Amino acid sequence: MNIGIDAGGTLTKIVVDGEERDYKVIKSSNKEAIAKFVNHFEGANIYLTGGRQKVIAQLLNESPKGYSVEFDATFNGLKQLLSEQYDAMDRFIFCNIGTGSSYHLATDHQQRVGGSGVGGGLLMGLGYLLTGEQSFESLVRCSKSGHRDLIDLTVGHIYEGQDAPIPKDLTAANFGRVLDTLDEDVSKEDHMASVMGLIAETICTIGIHMAEMYDCEEVVYIGSTLQDNEVMLNVLNRYTNLRGKTPVLVENGSFAGALGCITSES
Repeated sequence: MNIGIDAGGTLTKIVVDGEERDYKVIKSSNKEAIAKFVNHFEGANIYLTGGRQKVIAQLLNESPKGYSVEFDATFNGLKQLLSEQYDAMDRFIFCNIGTGSSYHLATDHQQRVGGSGVGGGLLMGLGYLLTGEQSFESLVRCSKSGHRDLIDLTVGHIYEGQDAPIPKDLTAANFGRVLDTLDEDVSKEDHMASVMGLIAETICTIGIHMAEMYDCEEVVYIGSTLQDNEVMLNVLNRYTNLRGKTPVLVENGSFAGALGCITSES
């Protein structure tokens, strides 16, 4: 049995690859829980990647079989997941949306071409400040029933009553209507829907520019921030298509690093 551990800044993703493949997520701050889960599998081959891999390794009963550079592990795991879910892609951009966001050109190897502080960390921090909710699941739940119309300025608000040169529901300014709707009843769900929109549109815009710069048709989106995040996934899908690129959403994509450190070293 092989176990891959991607010890990230906020979450640790674990893949148990035996007769079947199982996935597990534990907060990186809960090191004891991570060690307890992994140590349950006696005699397993353990592989690690991520910024906190050496910290986790010290708590394990079994000596790890190998350590991998996070970007390479993610690329290797992503290739495996893509081969299981899609037709072959020879050249693409992939966006890994974790605590922040990292952008990579994928050919026969990966090359990191950019990064951003916009990602899950912004979602959690700004989400808490606006809603008082502290869990990722609660913030995602809030966003699903929220509406952005009272918070975000759209093209339709600017071109009211006349034709617009681009679709009217596109965002002209994130949070651009806040001062104009102070007398309106804006809910925490509305705030959270707008936060999701801000993050997704920013990530998508960067990803599309990278795809244009490096002559790629597909933009692949992965990362723990997308887990069950319907609002963000919908924005990424729509905006990428609108800009003439093909969005690729990968099931269990947040576990690419954990899966890839197994294939990198085993």
